Amino acid sequence: MLRSLLGVFLGIITVVVTVGSVQRLSHRYYPPKENLTPDNVKGMVDHLSQLPFGAFAFLLVSYVLAVFLGTLIASRLSHSRLINYIPSIFTLIAVLFGFLYIPHPLWFVITSILAIIITAILAENLGFRLKRKV
Repeated sequence: MLRSLLGVFLGIITVVVTVGSVQRLSHRYYPPKENLTPDNVKGMVDHLSQLPFGAFAFLLVSYVLAVFLGTLIASRLSHSRLINYIPSIFTLIAVLFGFLYIPHPLWFVITSILAIIITAILAENLGFRLKRKV
């Protein structure tokens, strides 16, 4: 049980660090406006409407990479296949709250949700198979 909790904890930490790192990198290529703050929803919506596809690609990569690494770490440490999905569920809930707080394009919302779910399944299966071989 302790090993499963450690796996979930490390998986969630990995998710947070990965999303933050990739999004910080994206700000080098697609910098936000100078006076833009997270509590300025109207400004964020205006900023999102002007972003090119590449900025959304960075965002999607951050979600997919975070889910993959977080779920893989959890599945390598945990003994329960259901518990392995907790980092992915955490990511999905955080992303959905972000979509509710700041509206994103519909195509991006749908693509993000599907990518998170598919990546979670693939990473969990990979982690489970790698664990069996060890």
